[in-house]
Amino acid sequence: MKFLNPKSLVLVLIAMPVILVLLKFNNPAIAPSVIPALNSEVKTDIVPLKLANQRIEFLYTDDNADENIIIKTNQKHYRGNAWSNVYISLTNTTNLSQNAALLFYFLKEKKQDNMVTLQQFDKNEWQYLTFYKNSIKFNVPKLDLALAKRETIPETFEVKSGTQINIPANSVTYFVARLEYAPGTSGEFWIETLGDKGAYGLLDPVYGTTISTDTAAGWYSGSWSYRKKITIDNNKVSGSSDFTNFPVLFSRTDSDFRHTSFGGNVASASAGVSGGGGDFVFTSSNGTTKLDHEIEKYASSSGELLAWVEVPTLGAITDTAIYVYYGGPSSGATNQNKTGVWDSDYKGVWHLPESGDSTGNDYLDSTTNANNLQGGGGTAANVPTQSSSGLMNGAQNFDGSNDLLNRASTTSLEITGSVTLSAWVNVTDSGSEQVIIAKPESDTSHTNPYFDYSIHLLRVDASTLTPRFWTSSSNNGRNCASTVNISTGSWYYIIGVYNGSSMKTYVDGVERCTTDVSGAIDNSAKKLFLGANGGSGEVFENLMDEVRISGSARSADWITTEYNNQSSSSTFYAVGGQEVANISEPLLKIKGGVIFR
Repeated sequence: MKFLNPKSLVLVLIAMPVILVLLKFNNPAIAPSVIPALNSEVKTDIVPLKLANQRIEFLYTDDNADENIIIKTNQKHYRGNAWSNVYISLTNTTNLSQNAALLFYFLKEKKQDNMVTLQQFDKNEWQYLTFYKNSIKFNVPKLDLALAKRETIPETFEVKSGTQINIPANSVTYFVARLEYAPGTSGEFWIETLGDKGAYGLLDPVYGTTISTDTAAGWYSGSWSYRKKITIDNNKVSGSSDFTNFPVLFSRTDSDFRHTSFGGNVASASAGVSGGGGDFVFTSSNGTTKLDHEIEKYASSSGELLAWVEVPTLGAITDTAIYVYYGGPSSGATNQNKTGVWDSDYKGVWHLPESGDSTGNDYLDSTTNANNLQGGGGTAANVPTQSSSGLMNGAQNFDGSNDLLNRASTTSLEITGSVTLSAWVNVTDSGSEQVIIAKPESDTSHTNPYFDYSIHLLRVDASTLTPRFWTSSSNNGRNCASTVNISTGSWYYIIGVYNGSSMKTYVDGVERCTTDVSGAIDNSAKKLFLGANGGSGEVFENLMDEVRISGSARSADWITTEYNNQSSSSTFYAVGGQEVANISEPLLKIKGGVIFR
């Protein structure tokens, strides 16, 4: 290791008052997992910083030999339109509290590159720090021990900003720096820390960067410039067994997801919703294995993204990590595979955001079965109204008079064994029984209480409705009535399950009824209806969203996990900070002490 002569520092870094003043901060004391021995490479696992819906992970460091302030960042280099937020952790591995100088170096030739704000995470909130710019002078007597350890910094770099901080003994302190630079460029910055008790650290986020103790995920493709890590909380996954091929709802409004014309980093305005290229890509935890996804909504101006992602293994004991990539090509084929999200047990999945008519195939099924629904049963006056008040993204508003959706008989819907029906509903009290899903014995009317399968809301008094799951075997109707009633004006998740030996009804992920029954479900080869019973009577009133039919009995844990995800997607996972594309070679290199491109 090469050192600079401490006496020369005053000559190189000039014309600025002494920056080291003994300041005190109440920094969060988070002990590193490893306290290093002297003259050994330090490796510390930094506790991720959880910020509302963000989870910031500090993966990148460099050679830490002879350093006892370990500097890590959440990204290797800055790159983007004109600015980047870089999250920084400083770990004081000594047993002494350090009042320290924190310095940021940029290339002299890149005049526009600089830090414009610096914040410290203190008392569970961000606080802006005062910092100095340009020529900075050290208080050599106070920093002589740290200066003696100082590593070589190329002469092509200069200190462009710095501040004074306090790092408690054996603790981690978090910062976020906003870096600005010429639009469309990228570059390198170095961070240096010198403590008054002799602690020292230096980080070059690009050149020689390594990943300390953490495992870096690979990069899906160099055609995608950005990604964020999504960490699914295992505590939101019900039960003790992992799920296979679970469709996770990812719903987030993020300024980074805006189109570039609105200040974001997404290259394609359509982002795949209408088949345009350059849309989002989801991968597994290794960063490279592409996952099937379906985009239900993307708003280029706000960065709102609603997507369904099939997660191959959803962990019940440990968190599950996936990645979302963006900033890809602005044209080309879409990257979605919406039918791949829904396993073969799904016979129909209707998100119901459409504005349909009565011509047929108005309301699209996302499965391979293509069980698209017809609005109004062929009558335009009976078509539900598209509503923006859906729980997830739009819904259908049934008028309580004659609105309905239907599908002609198809083999995939003629289910005689296990079945699961589910829907989100927000009901208005119509004064009578209401039907959510029904496959009755007649295409035009209902005369007997016999259904292949159905979910009803049975009115029990003047203000409440009881969810009730019906099936029929050998023209003998059987049902399972919930022990709880639902109120008007609120969203509920209603599910009915038959497994060949029992019927169960769930409300909001909780089992509310079980009835022992057996036998094959009748197969009447008749239409499927949403919002009506056989084309007349028991019509549904108000909002319906996200209807599904499965030809299998979904488990109680599966249903509870669905409810946890769909009712509050933002608490189901944490989203990390923006990462930029891995590059096989650093943006800048050092050769013989000279920086070159």
